[in-house]
Amino acid sequence: MKTDARSRYTIHIIQSVFLDLLKEKPISKITVKEICEKADINRGTFYKHYEDIYDLMKKLEEAALNQLELLLLDSMKKGNVPVLITLLTSLLSYQDLIESLATNSLNKDFLSKLAECCSQYAISHLPSDDANYINNPNKQYAYSYLAGGTTMLIEHWLKTGAKEAPAVIAEKIDFLNKLILSAKL
Repeated sequence: MKTDARSRYTIHIIQSVFLDLLKEKPISKITVKEICEKADINRGTFYKHYEDIYDLMKKLEEAALNQLELLLLDSMKKGNVPVLITLLTSLLSYQDLIESLATNSLNKDFLSKLAECCSQYAISHLPSDDANYINNPNKQYAYSYLAGGTTMLIEHWLKTGAKEAPAVIAEKIDFLNKLILSAKL
């Protein structure tokens, strides 16, 4: 179903108001009435697009994860560091959205889904000699460690104000990952 310009605008306004409210209070304290008043729409318009507040949250999470997947697919032929730079730059530009979604995630696993998306991307682009890592417990441990370490490094970078440029962090991640992968397991 193709969405017309008015519907896209309405969805954008609803989402913007919702995200602004998430910065002020938890999802459980936000009402459809409050969103409608701030977005200057009626309740019927809200319910035309969403079942309730939690459906809106779910759809925002799904959209963010889909955008990440598209971003990773689009840059997969560029190599590790350029992909990381693209990823970090995007995370930085959407930091408020990601923080709101992570803090208010319905089942508190938005960041886990985000990390899983990145991990699946990394695993699908392993060198051919590592493609059978599933059959090698030592490599499974190494890749789990890399995924967790990379996720925590990125989270730390964002939480401390992202002072270094995305390129600097991408180089650090790539260096550390190569260091771990070069170790004899």
